[in-house]
Amino acid sequence: MIRVLHVVSGDLWAGAEVMVYNLLMNLQKQSQFEIYTFLLNEGRLSRELRKSGFRVCIIEENKHSFQYIGYKLSKMIRNAKPHVVHSHRYKENVLSFLATRFLKGTKLVTTQHGLPEIFSGAKKQRFVTRLNYAILKMAFDKVVCVSNEIKGRFIDWDRFDPGLLAVVHNGISLNPPKNDAKMGSGDFCIGSAGRLFPVKDYKLFIEIARGVMKINNNVRFLLAGEGPEMSSLEMLVGKYGLGDRFEFLGHLDNMSDLYNRLDLYLNTSIHEGVPMSVLEAMAHGIPVVAPAVGGLREIIEHGQNGYLIDSRASEDFTHVCLDIMGDEHLYQRLSAAARQRVSDFFTADQMAKNYCKLYRELIAN
Repeated sequence: MIRVLHVVSGDLWAGAEVMVYNLLMNLQKQSQFEIYTFLLNEGRLSRELRKSGFRVCIIEENKHSFQYIGYKLSKMIRNAKPHVVHSHRYKENVLSFLATRFLKGTKLVTTQHGLPEIFSGAKKQRFVTRLNYAILKMAFDKVVCVSNEIKGRFIDWDRFDPGLLAVVHNGISLNPPKNDAKMGSGDFCIGSAGRLFPVKDYKLFIEIARGVMKINNNVRFLLAGEGPEMSSLEMLVGKYGLGDRFEFLGHLDNMSDLYNRLDLYLNTSIHEGVPMSVLEAMAHGIPVVAPAVGGLREIIEHGQNGYLIDSRASEDFTHVCLDIMGDEHLYQRLSAAARQRVSDFFTADQMAKNYCKLYRELIAN
């Protein structure tokens, strides 16, 4: 029996949490694995894991000191004796390192879900990133990147040993495809979802909406998510007079409700790993238009199951959106190919198999 402990924040229901949930649900099916979870927050992830029968230990970070959380994690590791401790994000990496530094035989794994979101003046974040990377290089047995692009950046920019790195693409569970596009039978619907943070560049999303509306006003725009940029985005929508065609949905517990309303998914991020929202949209048969950055280039085959835009000019995104909206044959071809792409390469089952193989190889060494 291989014992694996996952250490994760669990404060949000965002890409990392969805990935962890999908992974654990599929690891649960493997009889040779015994799974433990240590979370820093109550939230949807903890609720979903409990419902599915997982052992969930939660020491809430807003109620306890970092030292106390580390003590409780150390105690759990001593009792459970996991072969692998698998952490997610920098805080969990530090805790896992400190909790296992005097143990022999326990392997440390982390998943790098994306690149650090460091903007001008963020000295603290730069320090945290350097500390995190130093710990990964010194103490971890494997750093899993969700895209080849992230792996390349770690080697070329951050001087990671290639042998320390692995690539496992994110995967999702396939749902039934959404209904056919509403083209010709109502408003075409374009949407996106994510944290309302600068790295997502939803101001570009609004600029694209403005450009599309100048040519075709039989379209609606939906944006799901919460974050510090909400007020500035709302002001921009008001400035452009898009209010009656642009809807902010806030946080959604059931993302399928969004995908079932959409005809086209629009990603505008400055950088991405392998975003779960893009995979989920494609799995619902929704074509995606996105910038040619990060792991998006590993998901989308340009012109086959979606479109990649090389620039950040809103006009370039606008033209592609209008082309897809105006060609039903093209739309249906992209829709079928998008779902097939996820089915072939980005399922949760395939992701879990890759992690199982990685765990076994680490334990064998």
